[in-house]
Amino acid sequence: MLRSRRWTVPESRTRAQLNGVAVADGRAYAVGNRGVLLSRTRVGWEPLFDDGVAGGSRGLLDIAATDDGRRLWLCGTRGALGYYDRETGNLRDRSTPYGLATTFRTLAVAGSAGDERVHVGDDQGRIARLAVDGRETNVRGVALPGPGAPITALRGADNMWFAGDTSGRVHQSDDGREWRTDTLSAAMVTALAIDADGLLATNRGGTVYTGVRSFDAPPDRLAPLPDGVRPTDAAGVGHTAVVVGSRGDILARGRDPGFQRVGIDGPAGLYAVTLAPDGTVFAVGADGLVVEGRPR
Repeated sequence: MLRSRRWTVPESRTRAQLNGVAVADGRAYAVGNRGVLLSRTRVGWEPLFDDGVAGGSRGLLDIAATDDGRRLWLCGTRGALGYYDRETGNLRDRSTPYGLATTFRTLAVAGSAGDERVHVGDDQGRIARLAVDGRETNVRGVALPGPGAPITALRGADNMWFAGDTSGRVHQSDDGREWRTDTLSAAMVTALAIDADGLLATNRGGTVYTGVRSFDAPPDRLAPLPDGVRPTDAAGVGHTAVVVGSRGDILARGRDPGFQRVGIDGPAGLYAVTLAPDGTVFAVGADGLVVEGRPR
């Protein structure tokens, strides 16, 4: 269980707020305000660049890796979008697709580098879909799955795409063109994750839902998180799921449905979390905060 991990708070060499974290080929990466991209090395967290994908230090809000781990896609403010090639060290700017210069809050990627599909959601409720052929990136279209509420979370799994928004809705699509919508709650959807039970969703009110995948019946509803926990992100691998919150909370569950604190809380707000294949937890947040939980 995650509470048996060895938890540490390593130095990240930045004071920028960190908003997204991902693992590619066993190495963790994080993005944040002012356009910073960090890499977890043997000696700590090192900056790869700090001025965004298109210069001008546009803030980066999310990060996702291709299936083979070669490319890291990044998105953020003022239409910032692009990818970092881990093999060559090159950064490719793909900002303002379809002329969209809005804030891209979240993105999801499927496929290997050079043949990936990318969905990116903005603060006007739109989801742009892109396809990559080698080094050519083509915008396939833009969808408006809901009422125009900002898209807060995107996930892809098993040829299916899921999105959550600030109106409490969850959207589902198998092609990125047509979306089916269900209302999850009256509160903003703050995170989506995939675990062995399907799609997991959290809302700003502090409730976690599972079984959202079917869209044919109400989702199973878990008991609310402890009082005061406001979940900001979630991650899942197998039967393990982790939720982090805006007050530094870290909670986890295994096969049992309830979430429990893991024995450590961050000293500041946490805004993103991921689970590596080996079970290591990486959570990031305010003032360059990084919390790691490694198997003993």
